Amino acid sequence: MKKFFRAIWEYLKSIDKLLMLFCLIASSISLVMLYSIIHNGFLSNKKLLIIQAVAIALGIAAAIIVSLFDYHTLAKLWKIYTPAALFLVLLTFTPLGITRAGSDDKAWLSLFGITTLQPSELLKIAFVFTFALHLQSVREDINHPRNILLLCLHGAAPTLLIMAQGDFGSALVFLFIFIDHSGTDNIQPHCNHQYNGSAYNSHPNLHFCFLLKSYKHPYHSDRKCYNPCNHTLHDYD
Repeated sequence: MKKFFRAIWEYLKSIDKLLMLFCLIASSISLVMLYSIIHNGFLSNKKLLIIQAVAIALGIAAAIIVSLFDYHTLAKLWKIYTPAALFLVLLTFTPLGITRAGSDDKAWLSLFGITTLQPSELLKIAFVFTFALHLQSVREDINHPRNILLLCLHGAAPTLLIMAQGDFGSALVFLFIFIDHSGTDNIQPHCNHQYNGSAYNSHPNLHFCFLLKSYKHPYHSDRKCYNPCNHTLHDYD
């Protein structure tokens, strides 16, 4: 029993506590907002509050279970979950797709009449893994025009697919995932002699400064900035 609790304690010490705190805060806010909507008569089904609470609990449990697996292994399984996620999203364009009350986009599937599933949420996870694998596969020649074009197409495909559902909010999430991943992997305009020092320093997208001490990158150390044009590393001011 002591080993069991010790293992739990060691696990709790290893998790990103700040990230978990933000997730719990966001989940709590969603419960409060849903309660307010029901209390003010905009929704009459009080079971939605219970379903939301159960979904949050299941989500936390799933996050803990998934975190126990090596993410490299999960990424390599993309050929299994990515087609499945795409298939579920495409089902929303058939008569099986439904529009939930209070929304105007056909982006959900009914789960046996008990609750609903938004497949785009599963596609987000698949996109994070597949895009990271794509970036890793072209890391040595990431700024070749062909690779940049393929990366842009990779990011555009799910974004446009979700936009076709009418869910522009989720489409923006895909877009920001693409921008965030691209920025941290040093995709930048082709550097040539026309990019002098002043031009480089004045272009915000050409600086890649990472202030989080916990972030590690092959081209970065703590509080360092990497100049992609002349491949130099300098201290962050």
